[in-house]
Amino acid sequence: MNIILGGFILGLPLSLDGNENEQTVKIRKFSIDLQSFFSVPFEYWDERYSSDIIFKELRKSDFSSSKIKKKLDQQSAAYILQGYLDKYRNTL
Repeated sequence: MNIILGGFILGLPLSLDGNENEQTVKIRKFSIDLQSFFSVPFEYWDERYSSDIIFKELRKSDFSSSKIKKKLDQQSAAYILQGYLDKYRNTL
Protein backbone atom coordinates (compact mmCIF):
# COMPACT_ATOMS: atom_id res chain seq x y z
CA MET A 1 0.00 0.00 0.00
CA ASN A 2 1.37 3.40 -0.99
CA ILE A 3 0.65 6.26 1.37
CA ILE A 4 0.58 9.71 -0.18
CA LEU A 5 1.57 12.45 2.25
CA GLY A 6 0.81 15.41 0.06
CA GLY A 7 -0.32 16.67 -3.26
CA PHE A 8 -2.18 19.37 -5.10
CA ILE A 9 -5.86 19.52 -5.97
CA LEU A 10 -6.31 22.11 -8.69
CA GLY A 11 -9.72 23.52 -9.53
CA LEU A 12 -10.31 23.05 -13.24
CA PRO A 13 -12.38 25.90 -14.71
CA LEU A 14 -14.46 24.13 -17.33
CA SER A 15 -17.15 25.78 -19.42
CA LEU A 16 -20.72 25.15 -18.29
CA ASP A 17 -21.09 22.51 -21.02
CA GLY A 18 -18.02 20.67 -19.65
CA ASN A 19 -15.63 21.71 -22.42
CA GLU A 20 -12.22 23.19 -21.80
CA ASN A 21 -11.58 26.88 -22.42
CA GLU A 22 -8.76 29.44 -22.18
CA GLN A 23 -8.77 29.37 -18.36
CA THR A 24 -8.59 25.59 -18.39
CA VAL A 25 -5.51 25.74 -20.62
CA LYS A 26 -3.90 28.29 -18.27
CA ILE A 27 -4.46 26.01 -15.25
CA ARG A 28 -3.03 23.00 -17.09
CA LYS A 29 0.09 25.03 -18.04
CA PHE A 30 0.37 26.31 -14.45
CA SER A 31 0.25 22.74 -13.13
CA ILE A 32 3.07 21.73 -15.46
CA ASP A 33 5.16 24.57 -14.03
CA LEU A 34 4.30 23.50 -10.47
CA GLN A 35 5.23 19.90 -11.21
CA SER A 36 8.75 21.01 -12.04
CA PHE A 37 9.13 22.19 -8.42
CA PHE A 38 7.17 19.54 -6.50
CA SER A 39 7.30 15.78 -6.85
CA VAL A 40 3.85 15.06 -5.44
CA PRO A 41 0.64 13.97 -7.15
CA PHE A 42 -1.54 16.52 -8.93
CA GLU A 43 -5.27 16.09 -9.40
CA TYR A 44 -7.77 18.27 -11.22
CA TRP A 45 -11.25 18.87 -9.83
CA ASP A 46 -14.16 20.38 -11.72
CA GLU A 47 -14.77 23.77 -10.13
CA ARG A 48 -17.94 24.65 -12.03
CA TYR A 49 -20.55 26.21 -9.74
CA SER A 50 -18.27 26.21 -6.66
CA SER A 51 -18.24 30.00 -6.36
CA ASP A 52 -21.99 30.22 -7.01
CA ILE A 53 -22.76 27.65 -4.33
CA ILE A 54 -20.54 29.35 -1.76
CA PHE A 55 -21.88 32.81 -2.67
CA LYS A 56 -25.46 31.62 -2.09
CA GLU A 57 -24.54 29.99 1.22
CA LEU A 58 -22.81 33.13 2.46
CA ARG A 59 -25.80 35.27 1.42
CA LYS A 60 -28.07 32.97 3.44
CA SER A 61 -25.86 33.71 6.43
CA ASP A 62 -26.48 37.44 5.99
CA PHE A 63 -22.85 38.29 5.27
CA SER A 64 -22.34 41.71 3.71
CA SER A 65 -21.22 41.91 0.09
CA SER A 66 -17.76 43.10 1.13
CA LYS A 67 -17.35 40.20 3.56
CA ILE A 68 -18.51 37.76 0.88
CA LYS A 69 -15.92 39.13 -1.57
CA LYS A 70 -13.18 38.64 1.03
CA LYS A 71 -14.19 35.05 1.78
CA LEU A 72 -15.38 33.78 -1.60
CA ASP A 73 -12.10 32.46 -3.07
CA GLN A 74 -10.96 30.83 0.15
CA GLN A 75 -14.32 29.20 0.82
CA SER A 76 -14.63 28.06 -2.81
CA ALA A 77 -11.18 26.42 -2.60
CA ALA A 78 -12.22 24.66 0.61
CA TYR A 79 -15.42 23.48 -1.11
CA ILE A 80 -13.42 22.06 -4.04
CA LEU A 81 -11.03 20.25 -1.68
CA GLN A 82 -13.92 18.89 0.39
CA GLY A 83 -15.55 17.52 -2.77
CA TYR A 84 -12.35 15.67 -3.63
CA LEU A 85 -11.94 14.32 -0.10
CA ASP A 86 -15.57 13.19 0.04
CA LYS A 87 -15.26 11.29 -3.22
CA TYR A 88 -12.11 9.44 -2.15
CA ARG A 89 -12.80 9.18 1.58
CA ASN A 90 -12.76 5.37 1.74
CA THR A 91 -10.16 4.75 -0.96
CA LEU A 92 -7.21 6.90 0.13
